Amino acid sequence: MPERCGRSRPFDLVLGEIGAQRFPPIRATFERDGLDPFDRNRFSLTREVAELLHDLRPEEGLGDGMSELVAFVHASYLYWASGAHHILVSTQVLDEVAAELAVNPKVNGSPGPRAYYLQLPSHQVWGAPIADERPEPLDGWFATLDAWGLRLVAIFGLQPARAGFTVAEVAGAAPVQPAQLGSAFEGEAGKKLLSLRDGGELLDLGWRLHRIIEAGQFTQN
Repeated sequence: MPERCGRSRPFDLVLGEIGAQRFPPIRATFERDGLDPFDRNRFSLTREVAELLHDLRPEEGLGDGMSELVAFVHASYLYWASGAHHILVSTQVLDEVAAELAVNPKVNGSPGPRAYYLQLPSHQVWGAPIADERPEPLDGWFATLDAWGLRLVAIFGLQPARAGFTVAEVAGAAPVQPAQLGSAFEGEAGKKLLSLRDGGELLDLGWRLHRIIEAGQFTQN
């Protein structure tokens, strides 16, 4: 299911160099103290993490965006510490998964990585991560499994002409009731696009693709 491309990766853009320097001491602290790195509260209170968050914060501050920065750094650390699994989804697989009316059950295969980044086909899935704001293209998400179920830290609006991107987070168990996912519309050159209406549909899509990953039917890059 790979789609190879030269797109930038959110982790590389923000933490590519600094992560290689700052993440190993964080891991050493958690291993020394026997702490669970998936516990975000404990993660953010660690001295090395607090210092990293301070260094990443812009001079003008973040306003209400501090929780998004914490979510991004935490998800990025788990991605790095779990082996930097970067999974590319093809247009064909995305179309097939979006058309399903239920989340497929897990089939025989390896459990798959507990943390990874899943990258969608460029500009094919759209959503409004901020209420009442214009929709943005969804690049993909950092995914982790924790006590809440599947947690997605999604990256919207990642484009060459833009300095940053928008972070949105959802978490929860797999949907129980089958549902139609999003709404389809036609983009440039007749390209079929998918619009997600809310965070529930984002989580639904995350679970549908996660089941494929659990089945071992994925390609890493």
